[in-house]
Parts: sequence; C-alpha cells; structure tokens
Amino acid sequence: MSSRVWFARDTGFTADPRVQALGDEHGPGGPLVVEEMLALAKLKNNSGSFSASYATLGRRAFVRPGKAKSIVSDAAGEGLIEMVEHTAKDFTALFPRWSRWQVKDPTGAARKAAERERRKLEESHGDVT
Repeated sequence: MSSRVWFARDTGFTADPRVQALGDEHGPGGPLVVEEMLALAKLKNNSGSFSASYATLGRRAFVRPGKAKSIVSDAAGEGLIEMVEHTAKDFTALFPRWSRWQVKDPTGAARKAAERERRKLEESHGDVT
C-alpha cells in the first residue's frame, strides 16, 4: 500500500447548499463524488486543479461513469468546480476556492503561539513540566 495523503473536510461540507443540491439530485453519490474530486485535487497538489476519467471517478465514488459525469456537470453548474476541459471520457477541473476547502492547519497558528508561550515561560522560570 502506498503512503497515505490526507486532506481536510469541512465539518459543514454537507450543509453547504450547493452540496445539498447535489445530494438532493443524485443521492449520496453527489457529495461523495465531490469528496473524491477533492481527494484527487489533493493528490495532484496543484492548487486545486486535477484531471480524472469519469470511469475512475465513478469507481472511487461507487457510481457508474455516466452518473459521475452527470454529477461533475452539476457540480460545475453549482460553482463547486470550474471545468477547464472535458471529453466524453475524462475532464480537467479546478476548485476555484481551493484554499477555503484545504486550509493546511486551521489550529496551527494557535498551537504555535501556545508553544512559543511555553518556551518563553520555561526560559524565564526554568522547566515547568
């Protein structure tokens, strides 16, 4: 098994009206296709841009390729992705607000500040552990 790559999933992902519209139209496959596109974009590591075949995306999201194509089209219509190019079998797209979806570490700044504070305290008063 290859090494794992993790990506952020907003806790409000399924509360987003655009994602809910996909769920209403396509059932659970709608949001799952979007999650799989996020995963593909994370694997590509190119600021939210990614390419996939509808067959591969369908396998990853447990939907038929034709259903994956329909969901991708609707996701573009909802503004979740921007289509760069597409053929009958594959497509290239990007998440226009990739940084919104993939904040590297939303609590990182707070943790780093706490770490600096602990170090400062240790330096001024000795080891406090």
